[in-house]
Amino acid sequence: MMRKRRMRGCRLCVETLDERRLLSGYTPAQVAAAYGLNAIQFTTKGGATVAGDGTGQTIAIIDLYHDPGLQASLDAFDTQYGLPPLTLTVDNLAGSQINDAWAGEETLDVEWTHAIAPGARILVVEVAPGSNDQEQFNNMMTAVRSAASTSGVSVVSMSWGYNEFSGESTYDSAFTAAGVTFVASAGDYGQVTWPSASPDVLAVGGTSLTLTAAGAYSSEVGWAFTGGGMSANESAPSYQATVNSSSARSTPDVAFDADPQTGVSVCYVSPEDPTGSGQWSVVGGTSLGAPAWAGLIAIVDQGRALAGLSSLTGATQTLPAIYALPVTDFYKVPLTPPGSNSATNTSINTSSYNTQTGLGTPVGSLLVAGLVNASVTAPTPTPTPLPSPTPTGSPGRLPPPAPIALPQPVSDPGPVILGPVTVSPAPVLPTPSSSTTPPPAASPIAEPVVDRHRPEMRQKHKVRWLRARSRHRIRLRRGHAVVFHHRIGQAKRFDRPIFLEVPIFLPYRVL
Repeated sequence: MMRKRRMRGCRLCVETLDERRLLSGYTPAQVAAAYGLNAIQFTTKGGATVAGDGTGQTIAIIDLYHDPGLQASLDAFDTQYGLPPLTLTVDNLAGSQINDAWAGEETLDVEWTHAIAPGARILVVEVAPGSNDQEQFNNMMTAVRSAASTSGVSVVSMSWGYNEFSGESTYDSAFTAAGVTFVASAGDYGQVTWPSASPDVLAVGGTSLTLTAAGAYSSEVGWAFTGGGMSANESAPSYQATVNSSSARSTPDVAFDADPQTGVSVCYVSPEDPTGSGQWSVVGGTSLGAPAWAGLIAIVDQGRALAGLSSLTGATQTLPAIYALPVTDFYKVPLTPPGSNSATNTSINTSSYNTQTGLGTPVGSLLVAGLVNASVTAPTPTPTPLPSPTPTGSPGRLPPPAPIALPQPVSDPGPVILGPVTVSPAPVLPTPSSSTTPPPAASPIAEPVVDRHRPEMRQKHKVRWLRARSRHRIRLRRGHAVVFHHRIGQAKRFDRPIFLEVPIFLPYRVL
């Protein structure tokens, strides 16, 4: 039984799952081995050999709300998988404001950033949700700039996004800090989102990853629900000239495992659980790709530091260098027809690039070596100042973006399916499945704005809507899971709401 707090614009659905589809998650060792990240080594100037694990780098993660159980979740995850312990640095700007869905996102981001780059330090910026969407947007952008200016930060991970809006390029200068690479998930519903659409941000799409019986890389296909396509508001950057002949920026740039049927393991301590007990779940979605690629870039920057080079600047070095790498540095991932709740996102499909998975997924040792030795000479741009803050009396706020002018309605963000399982001291994880069947499509929500304080609940097979008021207790029976549609309500000066690229959880079992 779990208690849900009153969450702003959070849709709570209960869906029956086929128990044959309940999976175990890939482990850090399996994912690292599949993408060749487990054998990366660097040679110091003194001739010593060190592991490529992000040592000496700091990765900043931007998320909403405070998660009081974050360190406990990471400690349990590290103990289970033999990862080195890490004490997080948390910049809590949200105070005591918590949100279960965002806490799940924060947990995923931290655990899998650490899984990919176990030697890197992690700074978590917990952003205050604000009293309205405009204030929240201002807070998010202020947090991005603050994280990038923090000493030692070389990568910023953003597993969230906005629907594209007119004037979004005005804010792209927030992603041009020297020596910092900004990484964003491309979304889970077949559309182009911002900031992943920014030409100054590395956009990460999703795949379905299949391993061999021995746990090695077997094959990949594009995940049918991954975000991507042609931007309505951003111009094509010069580094895409070899793969994109249009005048519009295309996304994603690269990809990573995202299908919940081939998802990863996460240990989650809910901030709304008074017992503080953990839950082991299987997670998917492009929310996994952003922190994973952030960890990979941190490994690259570690190698560059050992070679006496500076960390990469995303806009003028990381992105041009990635597009200049040989095709052998990526696993080329073929397209999959978009899911039924996805927009058409297959505008480009060539032998080296497509708008589902970009250039592909990393062949770790080759890609890292190529970026460490990259000789990108693009000049550092003169950042365009952000618009002057509105006179609100609080520092760091930005004026509202222009109204969004997309011609089509925007579907809901990807679901979170959370099935709690009490963690034993040493849980035994089953062998991962190699199924690549896409998850069931979530029905689009017709109403444009959700009731902030009355989340809706849907029973899949009864086709009827019920009202679940705050503090409503819900008993999860075997074969059921809870689905969260995180959609923050309409702001007065927005035509589309912000949304979180929430991770997708599938349980090992549901009690």
